[in-house]
Amino acid sequence: MSKKILFQTSLLCSAFFANCVILNPIGLTVDRIKGSEAASRISDAAITAEILNHTLRGVPTTAIPIGVLLAPMVAGINSDSYYKKSDVENCVDNLIGFKAFATGVTFTLATSCKLDADGSLF
Repeated sequence: MSKKILFQTSLLCSAFFANCVILNPIGLTVDRIKGSEAASRISDAAITAEILNHTLRGVPTTAIPIGVLLAPMVAGINSDSYYKKSDVENCVDNLIGFKAFATGVTFTLATSCKLDADGSLF
């Protein structure tokens, strides 16, 4: 009976270890997204927020600031890395929320959207 419990415990620990060390860096966990997808979400949110800001302020414009067009670069996103989904969603929420309306989209990108790539535990 004790061998069975020891085997089950070691199997459970091995599965946890494999999830953290192997699956997280390659992005096969639920709460990670690839950098290219994160860049796309942040770019879409930044452009949408900039258009909404100009519309709500009643300022006609045909130009979008360069900081908004370079949103993934400003946020420090590498398309080959993986990022925590919650961090990306927080950045998108900041861009579409009141903070970006009050301070500007480019400023919000520079201050609230500095994302760190998610890597292995070692």
